[in-house]
Amino acid sequence: MLPFVRKLALTLTPTLMSSPESSLPPMHALHRSFGHSPTPTFVCARSGEIIYRNDAAAFRSAPIAPHQVGADSFLALVAPDQRAHVAQALSGLTANAPAVALETPLHLEPAGTWKLRAYLFGESDDVVVTVEPPSPAASTELSAQGSYEHRFRTMAHGVHDAIWEWDCESGALFWHAGLHDVLGYDKGTLDPTLDAWAEHVHPDDRERVVVSLHNAVEMGQSAWVEEYRFRRADGSWAQVVDRGFAIAFEGDRPTRLIGGINDVTASRQASATIRRQARLIEQTHDAIWVRDFDGIVRFWNPGAERIFGKSRENVVGRALREHESNTDTPTLEGLKRRGSWSGVVHRYDRQGNEVILEERWTLLRDEHDEPHAILIVGSDITERHHLQSQFLRIQRVESMGSVAAGIAHDLNNVLAPIHFGVEYLRGELAHGDTTLKEVLDEVAGSVRSASSMLHHILNFARGNDATREALDLHRLVSDALRIVTRGHAHRISTRIHNDAPSDRVMGVPTQIHQLLLNLGVNARDAIDGEGSIEVHLREASVTPEQAEQNPDARPGDYLRIDVRDNGRGMSADVIVRVFEPFYTTKGVNQGTGIGLSTSISIVRSHGGFIDVESAPGEGTLFSVFLPIAMEASRSAEPPSPSPVSPAEGRDPS
Repeated sequence: MLPFVRKLALTLTPTLMSSPESSLPPMHALHRSFGHSPTPTFVCARSGEIIYRNDAAAFRSAPIAPHQVGADSFLALVAPDQRAHVAQALSGLTANAPAVALETPLHLEPAGTWKLRAYLFGESDDVVVTVEPPSPAASTELSAQGSYEHRFRTMAHGVHDAIWEWDCESGALFWHAGLHDVLGYDKGTLDPTLDAWAEHVHPDDRERVVVSLHNAVEMGQSAWVEEYRFRRADGSWAQVVDRGFAIAFEGDRPTRLIGGINDVTASRQASATIRRQARLIEQTHDAIWVRDFDGIVRFWNPGAERIFGKSRENVVGRALREHESNTDTPTLEGLKRRGSWSGVVHRYDRQGNEVILEERWTLLRDEHDEPHAILIVGSDITERHHLQSQFLRIQRVESMGSVAAGIAHDLNNVLAPIHFGVEYLRGELAHGDTTLKEVLDEVAGSVRSASSMLHHILNFARGNDATREALDLHRLVSDALRIVTRGHAHRISTRIHNDAPSDRVMGVPTQIHQLLLNLGVNARDAIDGEGSIEVHLREASVTPEQAEQNPDARPGDYLRIDVRDNGRGMSADVIVRVFEPFYTTKGVNQGTGIGLSTSISIVRSHGGFIDVESAPGEGTLFSVFLPIAMEASRSAEPPSPSPVSPAEGRDPS
């Protein structure tokens, strides 16, 4: 099991899955503490339900076995008109007010008004109730068999306190049982004075605690409680809870207190550890949840809320069926055998989007080491999974580049004899058939064009910088539209508006041709049925204010190429992602998702930028801005003429 998961299991098990019965003191411990006391003693829940009654209480009340847990209530022993008052007194006990004394008629022998005292029991939420009979004879009998102090010491011994007794008049402080077990001091080690006790209180707590004790005495309080740090015999500091009770009074002022110090260091440290781990669970970005064996969610952290889009209020107590997927996860029996499991699980969030999680499953066990729930920690790897998929596709594209370079090389070799043959035939037919000569010229032009394209493919595959030259954009646009609409001319019309001077842009012809092809193909595929594609060439100036609208833009003069279609259009969400590599809205085997990402890379490499305007049902406009070169001129070798030059405004075919 991973250490982090083990810590989570230890944290969540006691806090989420513990049963109410797990906090009850063992019966043998209760009997050891109270069983032989001559005072009728009950251990009750706050509700009054009797958890334990000792021999004296069983003898004077209902005939129930002395050490048996009863389902009856202590309130049944109280006169009906006093039950609400006693119930309120029991439920009102707190760490700051841990004791209460009152008188009430009880259904015990002898009948009459009994004195009732109730105390919080150790660190638990249970209450110890002792009762004293109303008759002087019975009181004398109880006094003869054991004093109040003896009863308190017996109780405190059961909860492992260090017992002290303070004479408020003389200032003498005596230590009794538990001093060595709780704080490590041997009997007689500490001076029997209140000042010696105060010297062992942590300096930062001393004034507060001493003043609190003296104020309790001056105000006539019957109980006092404080939490502070006390120095152990080994020099370390113990976090303690100290409770004192007045057992003698002069008027309303206590003259003698008896109390006990309980070391709660381990409990406080455990609570602090649980709080730290709980904060870790709350702050982690991972989804952490606990489900029982019926599939019901018992815990749901903020990480799960963020990943699945559902608040814990809408999930805890319900099954997580809608987030499950077809991923093979372990069966309950298999998990019980193995104890843990890890793997990748495909789930769905609230909107139905796929969420890919790397999950670790761990069995949670109760105090009897029985499995009762499953702790699941899920790390969201959706983005990483998509990046890995894109990386693999990029690797395939890189491999295709190497293959394309080989094919281009071979095709160039194939074109060589065709080129030589055409030139030979042209020479032989120098004074021959004019029509045949024109055909040969067209074939020669096509061979030169194909050879140029293969040359650029080889340069791209090898990583060589392509030579830039002044571009004839009108010719490139016409050729691209002719290729794009081949086989679609019956349903898609094209039109070119040329308002730009020639030779104003320097670039790589094959790359700009590829750019225009990509934009044309996207326009064609966006048209369902009949439609049109229009391309407009014109000059444009970009101001600094306009340049701020596009991170790739710079102020200056550009040649603008608008490619507009009247197809289905795109939503705002699609426009945001349209240039992402491998992003496509086309169906399977209909698009690679690299056309527009390649296009924007080409435009950026030429110092330009692209704007997009679109809306569902209103078509799309891609505007390409290429910087104008003021000194542009043709390269020494003129570009190859296009074999076909469709007239402006006519459908390319």
